[in-house]
Amino acid sequence: MRRNILHFHYEEIVFILMILATDLKDYHEGDIMNFEEAILRLDSLADKGFLKQLKQINTKFDNYVINRLIELKSELYSLYDSDIYEVLSDANRNTKSKWSIISRQLLMRLNEEYTEPTKYADENMDLP
Repeated sequence: MRRNILHFHYEEIVFILMILATDLKDYHEGDIMNFEEAILRLDSLADKGFLKQLKQINTKFDNYVINRLIELKSELYSLYDSDIYEVLSDANRNTKSKWSIISRQLLMRLNEEYTEPTKYADENMDLP
């Protein structure tokens, strides 16, 4: 796969981690709907074979990161059949804190500084 496409997918994953690491209770409905679409992408991005290719983009993308992303995908899998918008906007969900912890750990492991998701998208999410 071309490096610029891999880089874009890496940025997608980081964006998803930023979203999941954020308390979204003060976000507008439109932002949360966009976040929902991004999170659904993890279903196709969190494939072990594909994720191994991302080591070309960030050498910290090791087996630990890959396995944690697959675990996160599994944690989020129950959302695919529910109203993700409601879950994301409900600040009292216990599962959200688990997602947040895993996401923040992965961001640190990848040496990605936490940034508010919409700002991150504006600065990093250019289509290849």
